[in-house]
Amino acid sequence: ALPLPAVGEDAGPGLLAERPLLWRDQVIAVQKRGKRNYLFALDGTGALLWSSELGGGVVQRTPVIGPQGLLYLVTEDAVRAWDLEARGALRHTFVLPELAPQMPVRLSPFSKPTVGEDGSLYLVLGDGVDGVLGLDAQLRPFLFFGLNEGAGTSTPGSPAQSIDGRRLAVPTGGGAVVIDLH
Repeated sequence: ALPLPAVGEDAGPGLLAERPLLWRDQVIAVQKRGKRNYLFALDGTGALLWSSELGGGVVQRTPVIGPQGLLYLVTEDAVRAWDLEARGALRHTFVLPELAPQMPVRLSPFSKPTVGEDGSLYLVLGDGVDGVLGLDAQLRPFLFFGLNEGAGTSTPGSPAQSIDGRRLAVPTGGGAVVIDLH
């Protein structure tokens, strides 16, 4: 077991915000210390290679890493892309739309972000919006596909992209919805 490193100014104990990820020869994780989140990288022996403060907020799902070395992290109000090649520098932000003031759309339960081989990110949204949101590698929206409850999509799962990148399948209670991306 690798111990959590001491990062940031808060001397209190840290907790993993979500599951750690492996990237190249590094362990990448998000740690909650006090009210702040920190992205950090460890080598195989557990030595801290670098850390970067991510700010506050509640991490909604396990982050995903795209092919360009961008780590995509969803909090309750935004999706952010952090550059692992640049020691966790913030590169892009997409603020989640609000249903009402101070009430952003949330991810659908039982779903996690999916990243395509071109760095596109796919999120299944809930809260009555109920659809698949596609963001490019710079977190610019390029797709919204509405899921309607009449099609048996009341509890959609995580999307999966086909090997050729042309289709996205979203599992539903009654099968799957397949979206043609081209």
